[in-house]
Amino acid sequence: MTFRTIGIDLAIRGDHFAQIYDDGRPNGRAIRFRHDQPSLAAFVQTAVMGLRAEDHIQAIMEPTGMCWFPVAHHLADAGVTVTRVKGKRVKALRRYLSEHAKTDMADAHILAAMPSFGGPRLDPVHIPDPRSHALQRLTKQRSRFQNEIADARRRLLDLIRWASPKLEAVLPDLGTRLSLALLRKWFQPSDVLKARHATLAKYIAAHTVQIHIRRIYRKLAVTSRMEAVTIGRLHGWLDD
Repeated sequence: MTFRTIGIDLAIRGDHFAQIYDDGRPNGRAIRFRHDQPSLAAFVQTAVMGLRAEDHIQAIMEPTGMCWFPVAHHLADAGVTVTRVKGKRVKALRRYLSEHAKTDMADAHILAAMPSFGGPRLDPVHIPDPRSHALQRLTKQRSRFQNEIADARRRLLDLIRWASPKLEAVLPDLGTRLSLALLRKWFQPSDVLKARHATLAKYIAAHTVQIHIRRIYRKLAVTSRMEAVTIGRLHGWLDD
């Protein structure tokens, strides 16, 4: 029984390189391929060539951006066990080999030979279906955006505390449109003192009403007053 490993060095742009090892020894020259369908199909065909039903095949790659996903899918569809390994696990070997030659083909050799070096076991990677994978990516993006928003709020609050400490007590949540509108128009305490009470009340009321209108539009899935009125009449919420 043959144990075949395929080390794959992925590139964000340009060609990928793969090296086949059979029972811990290199088999042939490095394979160059790209992300397009014909090139991936030809690579997978070469990867499984010459294997019997009882032979084992495993592909090893680093998670370079999202380049790994289509490659992993094509290999998994062909019955190849796909594993991803973090860069820190191959860092020492790469550093040693870089004294002699640092090439993409050398990286492919390192990845293919990793099972022969012992150490922690390489676990197969879970390859989600496209819809699940898209949901995972969107969830990560949402989490990143939420962190960025929280950081921006903290920086804004620090600026308010430095420029006008008493302003924090009268402002609503910094994430609201009303707070942002107040900061744009009335950030300077001197401007607030010069303004009449009626002017301030009118400004706050106008922006508060706009916030409620936007929320209603969002809940009704409309973009204008006319559309909202039409929806209300259809559901019997408004009198003709």
